[in-house]
Formats: sequence, C-alpha cells, structure tokens
Amino acid sequence: MDGLHEDLNKVINKPYVETVESDNRPDEVVAQQSWENHQKRNQSIIVDLMHGQFKSKLVCPDCQKISITFDPYMTISLPIPHKNYITLPLYFIYKDNKKLPDKVTLTLDPTASALSVLEKLSKLLSFKENAMELCLIKGQVISPANLAKFDVKTLKDDEGMPFVYQIHNTEFDGPLEQFQAQPKIKIEIRILKEEGDEPLSFSRLVYVPTAANLKDLHHQVYLTMRGYIANVYNYDNKDDHSGFFIDPEECDMMAVEKEYKEFKDVGKEDNAPGPYVLEFVQESENGGEDSILIPYSDAKTMKDVFPGAKALSLNLVFRKEIRTQSMKINKCQEFDKTNDVPKEQKAYSLYDCFDLFTKPEILDQENLWYCSKCKEHKQATKKMDVYKLPNTLILHLKRFKTSRVHSIGSFYFSGGSSKITTLIDFPIEGLDLTKYTLGKYDEPPIYDLFAITNHYGSLGGGHYTAYAKNPLKNKWYDFNDSSVSLQDPSELVTSAGYLLFYKRREVNKQ
Repeated sequence: MDGLHEDLNKVINKPYVETVESDNRPDEVVAQQSWENHQKRNQSIIVDLMHGQFKSKLVCPDCQKISITFDPYMTISLPIPHKNYITLPLYFIYKDNKKLPDKVTLTLDPTASALSVLEKLSKLLSFKENAMELCLIKGQVISPANLAKFDVKTLKDDEGMPFVYQIHNTEFDGPLEQFQAQPKIKIEIRILKEEGDEPLSFSRLVYVPTAANLKDLHHQVYLTMRGYIANVYNYDNKDDHSGFFIDPEECDMMAVEKEYKEFKDVGKEDNAPGPYVLEFVQESENGGEDSILIPYSDAKTMKDVFPGAKALSLNLVFRKEIRTQSMKINKCQEFDKTNDVPKEQKAYSLYDCFDLFTKPEILDQENLWYCSKCKEHKQATKKMDVYKLPNTLILHLKRFKTSRVHSIGSFYFSGGSSKITTLIDFPIEGLDLTKYTLGKYDEPPIYDLFAITNHYGSLGGGHYTAYAKNPLKNKWYDFNDSSVSLQDPSELVTSAGYLLFYKRREVNKQ
C-alpha cells in the first residue's frame, strides 16, 4: 500500500517539514497543523481513504516535561494480550535475627506497583503490610530510590537487589498500632570491620521513636545484630569470651537490655571500646566525613540529638579482633513457597487489543527518549492514542514475537521466532471505536469488516489465505491460492486472523 501511495502521490518535490510540538496548544490545533504538514508531502487516494493520525504523549520521569506530537499512520498494529508474569527474587530480613533471612521468589504482574510486593508477602508470611518495608540494596547500602514510582518490572530490572525488612516485631515492639502511632526516625545500620572499609554485609534497618533515648537506640541496633553475635560468642571458641552467652530464645526486652550491658564489657580493657562502636557519620567542612561516637546514655532523646531528622545512617564498626567471619552475617535460607498466580485467558476481544494499545508504557533502556529540558535520554512514559480514523481501517494483529521484550500495561510480548496463536474475537459488523478515538465526528466511528488475511503455520513455514466479502452478492469467500469457495460467515473468526480490513459505516451509506 505504501508503494501504491508513492506511485499515485501527486507531490513530486516534497518540501521539508518539521515535527510539530504541542507547546500547550489545543489538540485540535496541533493535530490540524500536523495533518497539513503531512499533506504537503503526501497527496493520493490512499491518503484520502486509508491514512489516519495518532497522538503520541511522552512524559519525562524526572522533570515531568510533556511532549505531544501527532503522526500519520496507514495501519494500526495492535498488541495481542498475553499475560506474562515475571519472577522476582528478594530477601526478607526478620527483625528478630535468630531467624535467618529468607530468599523469597514471587511471581508477579510486571506492571503492578513495586509496593504490591508487600501485599504478596503479607499473605505468604502472615505479617501485616505496614510491619514491613521494601528497599533496594546497592553496594551493600540502601538506595535512596523512590520505590513508590516503580513497577515490578522496573524493580527487577534495576541494578539493585530488593530487600524487605520486618520493621515491627510484636515480641519486642508491642502492639503494631501503638508502634505506628509514634513519631520515629528511620535508621540504616551499615556494618563495617574497620573505619573506611567497605561494608561487611547489607545494611540493616530499624525505626526508633524520636522520644527514645540513646540507650534505646543502642538496644535496637543490638537486637538486629544479636543472632549473628551469638554465632561468635556462643559457639566459636566460647571459652575465650569470659562466659558471655546469648540465649536465642529470650525475647523479653528488659533481659535483652541486661544482656547488652554485659556484651559491652566483653574483652574490654582499660578505656578500649567494647566489641563494636556505633557512630554517626556526617559531612565535614572540608568535604570529607566526620565520625561522631554515639554514647550509651539515657540523658538525651533521639529528638534532642537529631532534631528534625526523618532518616539517619549509622556505622556499626567491629573491633578488628572480633571474628566477624564466624557471624555468618550474609547467610540466608531458601523460602519454599510462592504466591498463587491467576490462569491465562484463552481468548480476548479486539477491544482488549485496543485497551492494551492505548495503555501507557515505560520505555525500555534500548528505546530511550531525549528530554530537551534535562538534556539527557530518559525512560519516559509513553501513551499512544488514535486521534483521526480513516474511512478504510487496516488493523494488524501482532502475532509474531520480536527479539526484544515489549510491554504495554500488564501485558508483555517478547522476542524470538515464535507466533502468538491466541484467539482474538473481532466483530464482523458494528466495530465501534468511539471509545478509542480522540477526534470529533458527526457520526460515531462504526466499522464493518470486508476482508481478512489469515496466517497459518509458523514464522519459518507459514501459509496465507484470505476471506473477502463480495459487496454485490453480500457473500463471503475463502481465497486459498488458486482455490476460491464460499465461506460461512459464522466461521470467519479464527486464531489465524492476522490482518483485518474495515470500512466505516457512514461511508458505505453514501
């Protein structure tokens, strides 16, 4: 059809035209200007009958710049709904670390919110969602990324690793409702062997009430490390540690506090620190970092020492004599359950394909958009809409997978040389596209089918046939190579349907 258009094009010398941006002007003004530019280079009966217009909207994820353009088309390529779930591995970290971290694998909708992970884990582990927090770990520390803006696919594709922390434990923190009601500071604990070294393990996470004192802070930090410390002092040459012993079954907070006081004095000589120190690191005036030792004191509250703070990073630095390798600080166990996944539908309607086509998508890394405001290529959010419909509408069902993975909404179509054979139920008469077009029409854009191209077989060895309606006899025929036969209209809709040809109904009445 493109070749026919070029043969029939009345424009011989095509002028240069620039892409028209909306610049906050009304759609109808920008669409009309874009269409006039298209007609400056393209004038034929093919354009008059078969060309329509898309509206494309791109939004920068950082500066929120919006780019809207209107582009011509002759065929609408519709993605076939194919519900693909992806597996997301993550680590669940218990607040009471006598329990090893669990490596959990969830099966999830790729376009669901990243925070839906907490909903699935809540059902799987029987913890309330607000007793947990989802984070990304990069380089052993917590990434500042705003995961509320992530979907599951973005979360999996990120270079960080998802971790879910249990931030409330009833045994130690009391009722969840009371814990939630207290103003708190988010504390990231970075575990080091010596000052300036890389972290020994991923950061731990606790929330400490602003009304708590510095002793309470020490107790909460100790609680996150207690199970690992027990591996050294209970089992690894325990006779060398002055009889210090951690009872892993002890959950009473007062007993844990007493135990911590004993722990602080293990191996302490003269004015040397205990087995580890807790430090607050802040930027110095010369651009470096200053480490401030946090005392074990109940003289001041968190609010007094860190006024207005919502989140802090603290360094937990072990003395070099401590056998941190015996702590098994990075050990985890496989969790043997996963969540339930809904079954895939066996058939969809043509309207489902249009719903999928018009859903926003996040561009992948191979198809970044250049934001003129940020001056960088971005993974923008893209939304396609049909603005102008032609008199003769050609719909292409994207049955063949490409070598790359694409997504729109919660549906994914991926690469390879395979074919999607899902049945698409398309109307023979009365295809109503009112919902899917932004343009204005005197009559509703309703279409009737007049031809179908079918594809049988695979990508490597397929066979094409066609169904077409004779308008004079009002009968359908099957065209299969040199064979032509009558076709039962009730058997036109098959999983072989590949190209669909429609005429707008009001045009037929003229």
